[in-house]
Amino acid sequence: MRRARSFGSVATAYAQYRPGYPDEAVAWALESLPNGGRVLDLAAGTGKLTETILRCGVPATTVLAVEPDDRMRTELSRRLPGLAVRSGSAEQIPAPEGAIRRFLEQHPATRKGTFELPMQTLVRRTTRCA
Repeated sequence: MRRARSFGSVATAYAQYRPGYPDEAVAWALESLPNGGRVLDLAAGTGKLTETILRCGVPATTVLAVEPDDRMRTELSRRLPGLAVRSGSAEQIPAPEGAIRRFLEQHPATRKGTFELPMQTLVRRTTRCA
């Protein structure tokens, strides 16, 4: 978890200089998302992936950004006001069972060691709804 919090001291520069994600890749990950389905951006950082999710037409009211580092969350909230930004991790997602319809994460090469759980490339996963 220490590595997950390693970018907080440079959160503003991280937000400014880290490249974003191709809209086409994220749009593919969001295909067949039910209307109003909630999307989780896990380890959202300063919101690079979150921005792309929003550009792809997902309403901010249906996006949950989860980030363990306080300073990264602060920068994300500054850049995307009004978005639900919560403290959490892959091991402790702050959402009720079945509340999330699509779960997106960043490529593990850019987040190596961030998660304690094994993860895939930019993934689309649909959770079962209760």
